Amino acid sequence: MDSPQIARMTRKNSATKLLKFLIRLEESYYQKMVIPDLLIVLRADPEIAVCRKTDEDQEEVRARSAEIWELDWKQIPAVVINANRSKEAVLSEVKNLLWTQL
Repeated sequence: MDSPQIARMTRKNSATKLLKFLIRLEESYYQKMVIPDLLIVLRADPEIAVCRKTDEDQEEVRARSAEIWELDWKQIPAVVINANRSKEAVLSEVKNLLWTQL
């Protein structure tokens, strides 16, 4: 989901000089990114996410949410929060987590 997209969305072999430049530029930005101090994952059932994101395409929301839902987060240094709960409950947990990290 969060990775260089230009090369994936275009034919890299038939790219113009400008497009090749943009591909390299985008890839260089991603290589410079450092691991965050704290990674918080809001994990919600894809169908709940679709119900909540009424202003976006349902299939896109479902696909993004399914990617997060199905990933094995045990291998990644992240704090996974159950976002199936109410907005208030999730926000409270995130705030508590942030305050403990400061």
